[in-house]
Amino acid sequence: MRNVGVVNEICARRVQSVCPVCGSLASAEYAVRNGAVYFDVYCGACGGNSGRRDGGRGDGGSGGRSDGGAGGVGGGHSEGSGGGHSEGSGADGDGGGHGEGSGGGRGAGSKCESCGKRDECDKSNGRGGKNGRRVFSELASEDAAAFERFMAMPSMTVAPRTAITAGAVRGESECPLHCGVCENHMMTACCVLLDITERCDQRCRWCFARAEADGGGAGEPTLEEIGRWYDRLIELGEERPFNIQLSGGEPTVRADLPEIVALGRAKGFEYLQLNTNGRRLAGQAGGGDAGAAYARQLRAAGVSGGGDAGAAYARQLRAAGVSGGGDAGAAYARQLRAAGVSVVYLQFDGMSDSVYENLRGEPLLDVKLRAIENCARAGLPVVLVPTIVKGVNIFESEGAGEAANSSGEIGKMIDFMLANLGAVKGIHFQPASFFGRTPDGKSESNRVTMFAVMNEVERQTGGRIRASDLLPITTGHPLCCFCANFMREPSGSLTSMMSKTQREGGAACCDEMTRFSGDSCCEDANAAPDASAPCCEDANAAPDVGDSCCCSPAPDPLMIVRRDRDFVLNKWTAANEATPPQDSNSREAEPFRIHGAEPAPNSDIMSLDEALSWFQNNMFTISGMAFMDRSNLDAERLKRCRVQYFTPDEKLIPFCAYNTMYR
Repeated sequence: MRNVGVVNEICARRVQSVCPVCGSLASAEYAVRNGAVYFDVYCGACGGNSGRRDGGRGDGGSGGRSDGGAGGVGGGHSEGSGGGHSEGSGADGDGGGHGEGSGGGRGAGSKCESCGKRDECDKSNGRGGKNGRRVFSELASEDAAAFERFMAMPSMTVAPRTAITAGAVRGESECPLHCGVCENHMMTACCVLLDITERCDQRCRWCFARAEADGGGAGEPTLEEIGRWYDRLIELGEERPFNIQLSGGEPTVRADLPEIVALGRAKGFEYLQLNTNGRRLAGQAGGGDAGAAYARQLRAAGVSGGGDAGAAYARQLRAAGVSGGGDAGAAYARQLRAAGVSVVYLQFDGMSDSVYENLRGEPLLDVKLRAIENCARAGLPVVLVPTIVKGVNIFESEGAGEAANSSGEIGKMIDFMLANLGAVKGIHFQPASFFGRTPDGKSESNRVTMFAVMNEVERQTGGRIRASDLLPITTGHPLCCFCANFMREPSGSLTSMMSKTQREGGAACCDEMTRFSGDSCCEDANAAPDASAPCCEDANAAPDVGDSCCCSPAPDPLMIVRRDRDFVLNKWTAANEATPPQDSNSREAEPFRIHGAEPAPNSDIMSLDEALSWFQNNMFTISGMAFMDRSNLDAERLKRCRVQYFTPDEKLIPFCAYNTMYR
């Protein structure tokens, strides 16, 4: 086991990356221009003729599919044909390199692939940019002030106790070309994803896993193999096991999913999250076979996935008696709850079928509502997970602000959550990234940043939730995600549950972390010392709770790991089995209300149990995660990644690196 400690630092702005065209190691930096922030990648290895960078999947230049593995982003996900080219020109061409090169400078530890120097070089096959290097620019934040607020938050990390890959891999020893995790990784995982199938009962237009409806499960890990994965993860984890996400593909197409969940519980995992589209929870049994047959039917008819076909299929299901499915879905939800599922992480993109027709190829709102209702019957908490796509559920028309958001899908989803807090415990926004399967014509120019999402949350809730309420996490990298807990008061108003310390130091699993980040005042006796405060003359002195600072030793790394994982475990729990709607057969009054989420009764006195239940049923989380792709891969973010894939060859690979370079 490695001798790990706590690292607490402001994250770098000059970093290492890879060229989005040729995949070579490159330097990068965050640069402010015209009130916005851009991620500029400087490549001195390519001349820009090996492929285009503006496409959603990117043409490899040599035609066909190029499986470049870990050797390069451009190669690993190059699809299509035709000669390479660079679209856009001038100072800020959409696809081409621009010549601003603000600040230049190679990131620490990076090297020029042309001359091998670690500092500035004068040899380049590129075009534009400083010293002749080609520059690629990607939007990082529309609001420089919001970006600065996040980057000012220190990042607290505890390295994994085991480095799985050490030394050079495929001739490379620098991030991100030998993930596994390596000896340079700075943050042990909080959540680990297990892909238990590649099958799916949908074929979404946006899918980072490129899951397909066809296939009979060949090559899927057996229950015994998954058991060995669990054993290895217990070995790799610290004293508190990793949180597990069961993913795919669509996990519910596996008949043995309840056994997989129960086995994880038996092995000692406290948190098992199910990532699902919700079809089977809605009562659409049979999943994969039905989805595969339907996909073949559409292809045979020459249909590429429009809304009419989806609507016709929905009518066909209803005519066949499939649309109800309440009993089967509710029974399945109870089965998963009994097996040990902690929370359902539900694909949920909006409150109108047009959103689903655009992103998923068929109308699915009714499926989502039935899945949530059945989870509520089983007391199984749900988190809504929208994929946010420009022109679909955000910025639906050109421009910005109110005129560009006529449908207000973000606000409608939050209102739906608030109406059903007994079942829905949070919403986790995921702006679309450009890896996996994306529609033709969708490119990085369509990027939505997490800062834009935060601003829309404020605007579409009328300020009930403010962008300033949403904070970066303390463990990890501040540009990876935002998070905040809220309480719905008896009056219906919303109150942030984040402390002053967390507002100043970032959202964390415990105040001890943010106090260790340098706050000068602590509220309890277990916080870390602040040497600048007047009572901290002796860092080893016992704390005096009455003083304005605290003097106990710095937090133990294992305590940070434990509380980091417990933070996820505890934030989405449900108090008790929720009461279903009185008339469960009626779908007239949407959204349905789970009675457990009603405001507090008009009484000044509640029992302790009533108070705890009410608090739990009225607390919720607003969060979001900004995934990276080949155009904005920041090695410093990867090193601090706390969401990792466990691969069949028993490596742990950061989520964004896996989906961009290794999947």
